[in-house]
Amino acid sequence: MYKYSDKDIKQMIKQMVILIDSREKQNHHIVDYFEKNHIPYEITTLSYGDYSCRMSATTGDIYFHNDIVIERKNSLEELSGSLTRDR
Repeated sequence: MYKYSDKDIKQMIKQMVILIDSREKQNHHIVDYFEKNHIPYEITTLSYGDYSCRMSATTGDIYFHNDIVIERKNSLEELSGSLTRDR
């Protein structure tokens, strides 16, 4: 396992790309914010979750889509349903 220096990590965070699940449809306000603030993003298919990220490193791109995800919900009812049915 490669150990990154603090300087490497800071540079990687500056170059982080947000991954947006291609099935996430009601997110125009989020994408607009990213564009307005020059935040790099990429639309791709995620196995689970609506958002994740990747970082470029000297050893290649590091994807966090299996470790760090954001699942966006419309209500507490939808959230509780996700946590109780077949989960």
